[in-house]
This record gives sequence, C-alpha cells and structure tokens, in this order.
Amino acid sequence: MRLQTYEKLEQRIQELEKALLEEENENIFRLSPDLIGHGNLEGYFTKVNPSPY
Repeated sequence: MRLQTYEKLEQRIQELEKALLEEENENIFRLSPDLIGHGNLEGYFTKVNPSPY
C-alpha cells in the first residue's frame, strides 16, 4: 500500500513539473520581444511566437 501511494505521489509530482515547464515555455514565447520558433527535423517551424512588430 505504501508503495502505491509513493508511486502515485511521484507521478503527480512529475505531472506538476511538466505543467510548470510547459507554462514557462508559453510565457517565454508570449512575452519575448524577439522572434522565437520551434522547428522539426524536416526543417519546418512547428511553433512561432507572435511578433510584436
């Protein structure tokens, strides 16, 4: 029983850490005055932040 509780707690912590990293990534994209983009291995942009200019 303790092991299941520990595993559930560890899983929840990982979910929260992932959510925080995703939120931080979104904030960087949203608030940066510079043009930032994510690309894939095929050479296409998968995400580009809105340009303030």
